[in-house]
Parts: sequence; structure tokens; C-alpha cells
Amino acid sequence: MSAKALTQKSTSLESLAAEGALLARHAGAGKSTHVFTRVHSGYLHEAASKEASSLRTATTEPALELKLQRVTSLAGKVGADLKRVGHASKAEQPRLARELEAAAKELK
Repeated sequence: MSAKALTQKSTSLESLAAEGALLARHAGAGKSTHVFTRVHSGYLHEAASKEASSLRTATTEPALELKLQRVTSLAGKVGADLKRVGHASKAEQPRLARELEAAAKELK
């Protein structure tokens, strides 16, 4: 995987994490329905899972190995958090939002 492709994957995951954080914040504040939250988080989870799968099988030059490992690890975490957003209680949503926001910042 080239440096450009890895940066694109990271940017895509950053966007998914940020959108998931916003969704979790709205769900926790009662600003979105449970059905909307569940369905939308499902779409986000699916997209993040595809990115994670692609990253797990990727190879890159030695200079980019650490970045690839970091982005792959974060992709798995973002995917897991997005999956949980759809089924979490209102009380759990703020914590998931913070975790997704932190992941988005780390992916910048």
C-alpha cells in the first residue's frame, strides 16, 4: 500500500469515526430515534469493517509499517464502537461518542 493510499484510508476512517461520534451524541441526547441510530450506525460499521479488512491484508514498505499497524488497529476499534452505537443505551452513547472522537483525532 502506498503512502497516499494509506492516508486515504486513514482519512476515510477519520470521517466515519467523526460521523459515528455525532450520531452517538445525538442518540445520547435523544435527538435521533433508536431505529435511525441502529440503521445508520450499521451503515457506518459496514464501511469501517470494509476498510479494516482491506488494511489487515495490506502490505507496505518498511517505512510505513508502523503507520499501517496503527491505522489498522484504529480501524478495528472504530468498527467495534460503531457497531455498539446501534445497540447502546442513552447512558452509554456519550462514552462511545468520546471514544469515536478520540479515534478520529488520532487518525488525523
